Amino acid sequence: MIEEKNFQHEENIQTLTLDKKTMDDLLANIIPISKHLEVQFDHIQDQINKMKDDINKSHEDIKNRFEEINRKVDNTNINMERRFDKTIEHTNRLTDKLEDRDDKQRDFTLRLFTITITIAIIALLTICFK
Repeated sequence: MIEEKNFQHEENIQTLTLDKKTMDDLLANIIPISKHLEVQFDHIQDQINKMKDDINKSHEDIKNRFEEINRKVDNTNINMERRFDKTIEHTNRLTDKLEDRDDKQRDFTLRLFTITITIAIIALLTICFK
């Protein structure tokens, strides 16, 4: 029975003919489908191109943002360096003032110590010579 079916199927294949009407029917059915597929493909291609453009635009935006951030960081670094320099200058001035004050205080203390020693020596001499 299986052999008979194969045999019948082979007969059907052998009897299939491609005449002009069959070709016209096939082409009439294939051309609209191919046109539809071509339109769909073009639509998908346009979407892909738009996505690529959007991605490129996003990359440019990101690049620009990073450049802007780099400029801001550089400006901030420059400002911080200026402030740090000003702070160092201010600290140096205060240090100089304190050193001057300490020198004056040291001189004053030495003068008082000298006066005290001199008075003590004079008192000692007066006691000794009396």
